[in-house]
Amino acid sequence: MRRPTPIADQYAWYHAALKNPRAPVHEGEPQCGLFKARDGRASPWAAVQICLSQPLDEHGALIAPERHYALINGDRPIWDAARVDEIWLWAARRPITAEEYAALLQQSREGFALDTGSSVLRAEA
Repeated sequence: MRRPTPIADQYAWYHAALKNPRAPVHEGEPQCGLFKARDGRASPWAAVQICLSQPLDEHGALIAPERHYALINGDRPIWDAARVDEIWLWAARRPITAEEYAALLQQSREGFALDTGSSVLRAEA
């Protein structure tokens, strides 16, 4: 039986990065967590979440490969691996707490969010 990656392992890098934002970042190896990112100094911060999808059967075994996806300001998931890696590399140096993430989401709902139409953080490629 192929077992899914435990939650603690999925978020180990993130918890280490909250303590030390200089934790190693590797291209092609996105890590689960909560981050903030923006496209330039004049742009507002966007809430970025990277998650791991784990398709499971009724016994808890993986039925397909695990796969990272990204959410920007809580919008629809971005599944394209290249885009997820691009977002990961853009946001990885700025891990944030769940409280900070919630505040950024609230700001995005109030209209202070990043215009994601033409940037690294755009919702669609």
